[in-house]
Amino acid sequence: MAAAQGRARATPTRIAPSAEGAVRRRLDDPAPGDGRTSAWLAVAVAFVGAGAVALAPLLGAVRSDTGDLTRIAAAGLWSGVFVLAIPLAAAFALVWRARALAGALLAGAGAVALGSVVSDTQLFADALDANRFELFLPADASVVEPAAGSVAVLAGHALLVVAAVAGIVVVQRCSLADGYGTARDPDQVDRPTGGRIGFGLAACVVLAGVAVAGGLVGPAFDSHDPVILASAVLSADTAMAAGAAVTAAALLVVIAAALASIEPTVAAGALAGAAVALLGVVGTRWVAALSAGDRIGVGTGTVWAAAGALALALLAAAIPVAVRLRDRVPAPAAEAAPLPSPSPADGDVAHRRRGRLHALAGAAGIVSGVLAAVGALLPQLTVPAGVEAPALVGTRVVLVAATVVVASIPLLLSELAAPARPVLAVVWLAIPLSVVPVTYSVLVAADLPDVTIAAGALVLWASSVGAVATGILAWLAGSAERDELDTSEERPVDRTVAWLAGAGALAAALGAALPLHSGTTAAGSSFHATSFADLPWSPDAWGHVVACVTYAVVAVVAAHARGPRGGALLFGAATLLVVQIAASPLTRTVLVESSVGPGVVASAVGLLLIVAAATVATRSSR
Repeated sequence: MAAAQGRARATPTRIAPSAEGAVRRRLDDPAPGDGRTSAWLAVAVAFVGAGAVALAPLLGAVRSDTGDLTRIAAAGLWSGVFVLAIPLAAAFALVWRARALAGALLAGAGAVALGSVVSDTQLFADALDANRFELFLPADASVVEPAAGSVAVLAGHALLVVAAVAGIVVVQRCSLADGYGTARDPDQVDRPTGGRIGFGLAACVVLAGVAVAGGLVGPAFDSHDPVILASAVLSADTAMAAGAAVTAAALLVVIAAALASIEPTVAAGALAGAAVALLGVVGTRWVAALSAGDRIGVGTGTVWAAAGALALALLAAAIPVAVRLRDRVPAPAAEAAPLPSPSPADGDVAHRRRGRLHALAGAAGIVSGVLAAVGALLPQLTVPAGVEAPALVGTRVVLVAATVVVASIPLLLSELAAPARPVLAVVWLAIPLSVVPVTYSVLVAADLPDVTIAAGALVLWASSVGAVATGILAWLAGSAERDELDTSEERPVDRTVAWLAGAGALAAALGAALPLHSGTTAAGSSFHATSFADLPWSPDAWGHVVACVTYAVVAVVAAHARGPRGGALLFGAATLLVVQIAASPLTRTVLVESSVGPGVVASAVGLLLIVAAATVATRSSR
């Protein structure tokens, strides 16, 4: 979707005048039937895939020696209705000749289906832990084998992914027509949707996506049944964890592409398709938990994901309204004398150099984020046979830090690269700062007999190197941006931003200095998280020192920077602080008894102040 943001123009060729006129009419004003066949084919594939998913509960997903397994009919009905809603809506859009909207709906829903494909493989690995109550509800711990319903649901989601690819092709073809990305206000033509709807609505879209992504990581159910395990995604089986991660990443990619799209209809359609598909996934879990009786309850992850998906659907519906309200026809202005401009050749060279640096920084961030996620999932240590490997809970924080890949994606999109670059200039630190504690634990354990460093640790170290490269490239891209600005006049300090950001940096530094939690280990000894009071400082403490310095530098730079750039820089610091706070609930699970430390309170205050400073800076006219 975001790749199809400009209008293609045919290269002139020497052809007959009559043929030239026909070609020109076809390029500038495509006939109504142009591309409709491929669009209807995409919708047909989506209908087949959705039908397979909807019928899967009736086919029987698993079989067991103890007899047929029951299923929750209400959850199956909910899943079937929502999975069929998208191809049905796309078909109506085609009837109204809104091919771009139909393609966007399929693309958004298919992105969510990509994560479902990965999660469906759990039915073939260990169906008992899949917790797919719309397909079957286990009554005991007997072994179950996948049946026709499991094949149908996997094939159905795969077909929805194929339909999504076809939908993207449909949007690409529609972008060749005149009228794509136009507006009543000439200044809004070919402008990204994120800019046309305003900062507030665009920020709400991003926050809704973050809420969904966070909910997908949390526990889907609250189980009181010894047979049904309802753990958080980070401690679930590989297929379940990978499926949730792919769904969250795909959703954030859809949001970035939608906000970068120059056609608001396509942006709204993509977000609506993803939101409806998500409501089908998390809504099915909610209905299943409510219908399963007292032994299963709704998990906090399902609540957050459902709330975020519902908000995303409402925001998608609000995009066309916001564009219409903000897209005013400007009053005619007096013609002003043209200002002198630099040489076009010099401008093109500088533009291409800046674009290359943005793309390199984005690619490096994506690679480092993927490597961090892979390294966290791989074993960090090799132990002798029969010996249980120690649990390195720090890898959970690395998985959270690996979401730096989300901040890297906009740098591959020319419309969002410059505004998003300051965010990446800070959040890349999340990877090395989270890898340091894991490295310290690995090196300590490696001193034990017959214990060696495994591939996971090596991949994590490679991700840290990639993260450092990302930071360097982001700094170079920022330097290239500043070369094109007028720096002859000194920009005054924004005192409001300076006070808020300074207070936030101080609170965040205090949060990094104080322990996040404390408690009692299984051996009965007392424990508290990293604190500056512990001398000599451990490598983890030195990482916190780097974080403290980063918050202070960001506060100073943001107070002197242009408003939007300073706001983006502060949002990057807020993201880094979120990773720091997340370390408490993710790592204190090894304690028998634990309590929240003062570092969490100070960090939370710092987070609120930094977000407030970022909001003020972003809305500033500087």
